[in-house]
Amino acid sequence: MATPTMSQPPPFLSDKGEPILPWKRCKNLFDSYLIAIGGEKFSPARKQAVLLHNLGIEGRNIYDCLETLPIGGAEGESRDIYDMYVTMLAAHFESKLNVVLERLTFFARSQGKSESVGNVVAALRTPGCTCDFGDITDSLICDQLVRCTNNKRVQEKLLTKNPDLREAIAIVEGMESTNNWIKEMNDHEGDSLCMVQSTQVQEEVLRIGNDNKTPVTSQEKKKEIKHMGSRCYRCDELTPRIKRWVEGLMEYNFSVEHEPGPKTTVADFLSRASVDSSDESDDDCVINWVREMAVTEDEWKSAAEQD
Repeated sequence: MATPTMSQPPPFLSDKGEPILPWKRCKNLFDSYLIAIGGEKFSPARKQAVLLHNLGIEGRNIYDCLETLPIGGAEGESRDIYDMYVTMLAAHFESKLNVVLERLTFFARSQGKSESVGNVVAALRTPGCTCDFGDITDSLICDQLVRCTNNKRVQEKLLTKNPDLREAIAIVEGMESTNNWIKEMNDHEGDSLCMVQSTQVQEEVLRIGNDNKTPVTSQEKKKEIKHMGSRCYRCDELTPRIKRWVEGLMEYNFSVEHEPGPKTTVADFLSRASVDSSDESDDDCVINWVREMAVTEDEWKSAAEQD
């Protein structure tokens, strides 16, 4: 009967240094691979050969330095050579494991800014298998998930529910899905609002710009922009958001030297500045200021034509 073809697990130790995965984890992957290819029907000698092949170059070198066992064996040999190899290799590699360091790694784990709970649990399980926690492994993973989450609402929810690991994963994944959906909806609404505002400003440019042809100098425009950006139209108070927009538009307009024109310039700046729309308290002031800038832009163009 032909052996099924499938990808082999990664070699346990290909180069000098520490293994990427602990021995116990690597052995579990190898056992799954052996079952998938029908290895339960293999003779001990054949399973032994497959195991040695998956040790990697450096893993095989380490094996050669250990107590010598027969490399081969008759197909019908009664002694299970494979189990002898597994016991010998486990005794060597597991003896080098620093349980204190593994537990320190486990409890130092934190959740990344955009990391999902699934990735966190998977990352905790890897050192969790080598921490010798025994039957309380899942409970400690759940406790660590509560401690290391970067979302305070998730943390409060888990603390009030007192769930097991499976329930905790379901709760956090549900809240993550909801937050992602809300974020997508807010982004969509923000894009729509930006399009509406840009259209209004462009119409204002075309309407007002055609009625005002008074030539002005660039120095006068600089002073006018600086004055307009320093105070709020509504309450005459300093507005940092408008100030940032003024500084950005001044830099943008003087860098392009009156091109590509008032309509495109204002619309382009609006689309760039909308990314900085974190403060919603002075939206009316910003719209008034941008409309005023539309006149300034058109006068700028007129001034350039007069030069």
